[in-house]
Amino acid sequence: MFNLGVLLAERGDGEEAEQWFRRAIDAGHIGAVFNLGVLFAGRGRQKEAEQWYRRAIDAGHIGAMFNLGVLLAERGDGEEAEQWFWRAADAGDTEAMFNLGVLFAGRGRQEEAEQWYRRAADAGHIGAMFNLGVLFAGRGRQEEAEQWYRRAIDAGDTGAMSNLGVLLAKRGDGEEAEQWFRRAADAGDTGAVFNLGLLFAERGDGEQTER
Repeated sequence: MFNLGVLLAERGDGEEAEQWFRRAIDAGHIGAVFNLGVLFAGRGRQKEAEQWYRRAIDAGHIGAMFNLGVLLAERGDGEEAEQWFWRAADAGDTEAMFNLGVLFAGRGRQEEAEQWYRRAADAGHIGAMFNLGVLFAGRGRQEEAEQWYRRAIDAGDTGAMSNLGVLLAKRGDGEEAEQWFRRAADAGDTGAVFNLGLLFAERGDGEQTER
């Protein structure tokens, strides 16, 4: 019943998916409780989504803690969102760790943001590696920023290539900056294409700048 609901939801048949999730719930399936929350959230029916996430949490579903946190954060209830991210993070949810970092960074609480980004990064979260680079670059701690950008790149983050290029260009290492801008541009980063133009303009290479 649950799997049929998942299949129907994936192909966009939300109404019938809902029916099968409800049948699975009646038979005691916890995952279906969570999936109903996801289904309602996707339809913009936030109150119903919240109700189902809370039911799933009561049944011990960790993912529902994270999703409820996201829902609450999106509607501006940051304090309660933080509580649910904490609970999910304590249960090992790396996305919750990352989101706590985002939440604290948005409040200007950089030390706490760093702590949560580090926990998420140590668990392999690529976005946390990138955000640590941004965090340290903003504090003027360029060496640490570079280290985290390189870690993010090694983990497959193309956005970190452009940021590393900016960092290198600022410290006067234009040759390596160009290499990273080119790699980022090849990966589709339009900001890196623009930055290549700036780099060539600073060198007085009008033809390459125009290109």
